[in-house]
Amino acid sequence: MNILERYIARALIAGVLLSLLVLVLLISLAALVGELDDVGRGQYGILEAVEAVGLSMPERAFDLFAVSALIGGIIGLGGLATGRELLVMRASGVSPSRVAVAVLKAAVPLLILMALLAEFVAPPLSQQAARMKRVATRGPDAVMTEQAVWLRDRDAIVRIGAVQNGRSPQDVHVFRFDAAGNLEEALRAGAASIRGDGRWLLLDVQRDILDGVDAGSTRLPVHEIPSPLSADTLALLISPPDLLSVSRLWFEVGSGGPPGTHEDLRRSLWKKISAPFLALAMLLLSVPFALGGLSATGVGRRLAFGAVVGVLAHIAVQAVAYLGALADLDPALVAFAPVALTAAAALMLLSRSR
Repeated sequence: MNILERYIARALIAGVLLSLLVLVLLISLAALVGELDDVGRGQYGILEAVEAVGLSMPERAFDLFAVSALIGGIIGLGGLATGRELLVMRASGVSPSRVAVAVLKAAVPLLILMALLAEFVAPPLSQQAARMKRVATRGPDAVMTEQAVWLRDRDAIVRIGAVQNGRSPQDVHVFRFDAAGNLEEALRAGAASIRGDGRWLLLDVQRDILDGVDAGSTRLPVHEIPSPLSADTLALLISPPDLLSVSRLWFEVGSGGPPGTHEDLRRSLWKKISAPFLALAMLLLSVPFALGGLSATGVGRRLAFGAVVGVLAHIAVQAVAYLGALADLDPALVAFAPVALTAAAALMLLSRSR
């Protein structure tokens, strides 16, 4: 990367990150106001609402990255245009295509940041936020501590230490009671796999049976049981597809996933796979705007223009996703259609730049 490309990269990355920070804070504030409607339900208080919104911020940042790329690109490159830096570059023989290449090179660290957010940071935090809210609003039948989640359902009390990848319960304890409320069976398992028919496959199990007269303990490598939790209670633990990592979504799609969720999993998978490409196309789209009529405008006007275009682009992407799901179109096609349209628009505008 030469001096010119580094100069463009600094302006571009600063603009994108600033736009992302502002958008995430604004949307998070709006989300916190929305959470106030649920404050007071069960054990869900204002502190829990603030924590839930805070934990969801990385997921929100990933969702807003493409819009931030467009707005930040317009602001960053527009700043260079206002300061006549772009004019000097053009006068020295730098073509619009070379500026676009510099922008694409500058996007590499941003795309790496997106990938890290999508795979390692956002999923566990957003899953924790969603689980905490669901458990807190459930009432006395659900309690979440720092170590575990405790759930009471029908004739069982279930303790789950963690939920791996948003789907697989770990460190599972199941306590079953008879009609009189006496403990009749206790199961302790290192992990559980929830099958498609709803049954649980417990791994590394210690089974203690108490029948009121005698007691016995058995060690089992695998033990299958009917689900100790109803579907509604189980939903407190299982994360929706949108909150899963790309690698987990890929695994779930390959294995078929729970019944009735395959298409939702595919839509979420392709949405996350296409997101970096959409951000790249948005950055490319910001180049002709900076080289065109925005070069002579002030910061406020560029900011307003970028915000309007970014919001319209975000709405268009959401509309395409909704219509694609409604028409039952292929999720990969639906996810990459906005990418192709945005890239085509960017290339067309670039070809007209002088």
